[in-house]
Amino acid sequence: MLDHFDVRLTAMSMCIAIAAAYAAHSFAAHIKDTRGAAALGWLVAGAVSLGTGIWAVHFIGMLALQLPIIIVFDAGRALMTWGIAVLISGSALWAVSGPRLIRLRFLIGSALLGGGMAGTFYLGMSAIQVTPRIQYDGFGVAASVLTGGLLSCVALRMALGAGPMGEPRKWLGRLLSAVALSVSATVVHHIGLRAGTLAPEAICTVDPSTISTAWLAVIVAFGSLGVLGITTMAAIFDAHLASNAQRNNDALRRANDELVKLASHDALTGLPNRTLLTRRIEQAISGAASGAQAVPFALVFIDLDGFKGINDTLGHHIGDRVLCQVAERLSIGMRPRDTLARLGGDEFVLLLRDVEDVEYAARMTDQLRERLTPAIMIAGHQITVTATFGISLYPAHGKSAQDLLVSADQAMYRGKRAGRNRLEWCEQELAAHA
Repeated sequence: MLDHFDVRLTAMSMCIAIAAAYAAHSFAAHIKDTRGAAALGWLVAGAVSLGTGIWAVHFIGMLALQLPIIIVFDAGRALMTWGIAVLISGSALWAVSGPRLIRLRFLIGSALLGGGMAGTFYLGMSAIQVTPRIQYDGFGVAASVLTGGLLSCVALRMALGAGPMGEPRKWLGRLLSAVALSVSATVVHHIGLRAGTLAPEAICTVDPSTISTAWLAVIVAFGSLGVLGITTMAAIFDAHLASNAQRNNDALRRANDELVKLASHDALTGLPNRTLLTRRIEQAISGAASGAQAVPFALVFIDLDGFKGINDTLGHHIGDRVLCQVAERLSIGMRPRDTLARLGGDEFVLLLRDVEDVEYAARMTDQLRERLTPAIMIAGHQITVTATFGISLYPAHGKSAQDLLVSADQAMYRGKRAGRNRLEWCEQELAAHA
């Protein structure tokens, strides 16, 4: 007899429950990140929201009942039912919102929530003023409690990864969990209804004109609107917090990236500086030493010829633009695994990884010289730039970053003394004394 109900009211109760559960997740997501009064505030807000949603499912569901007698509810017991739903919801949220979610806490939370849903239903049904009382089948009661616990377990599991609304996957997990909680409360409600039996001779024991279902409908309607209002405010507030946090994180990340770049890159050309180049050379040495055979690599030390004259005659601002143009030309066609760095002034160093042979390093250096050959036009000035190159090889000319840099630098200065605009190799005996 208790299996006839208005489907529209049932659907409305599920929508309210979804909104309430979503708001509860929104509040509960902050419990782990706060302490003291703030954490208690989030917990109370989540408990009120979720408890009100469960309460609304059952009471709107009871209003949806289509019975041959008039239904009247006891207002005091109805409010008591709401309080118990809030208390049970708060206990469940507290159980699963600890700093570390262990299996026992999760099971306790699921049991509390599932049992609370069933308890809210049966206590709410006892508020119906009829005589004789509605009788329930023990098997059906047990089935409703067990089903509520199992479905609550699924819903809480979905909610474990839920976080700020700005993260799409967590947002979806929270929504799915809210839907699962709504389905759980609705299934418990209807299992309980089918477990109940209303005696054919049952009559209403209260004058319907005193306390009517219309009065309760108004209370539930306003309560539901309140829950939806809380949901909306929670969503807006949570989104605002998430947005601010995301902006702050982005700003902090950009600041950190900028600090790292300033510490490891040349401010004028944007190329790696000596610190980063040394680190890359050490990585190349470590990688070469880890294999069965050392993989050779080359350092090409590049010093512009007569650059001081450009600064003296045209000004440092023109000289800086020349350095930027040189950096761009030297970077053309560079392999991703290689590194071009500026040590300072007009000195550059190119780290060539995985050098096949001496001829390969020579060919790469000749290409660098060719890229510098065309004149540079800046502010109406035609500037011709040449450079002297010094090359050292690992492991032939040094076993450390410092030794290899010194060897390449000395080879470059030998080229300067020999007439500039040329390529010089590190001498074996010179490297041996470096």
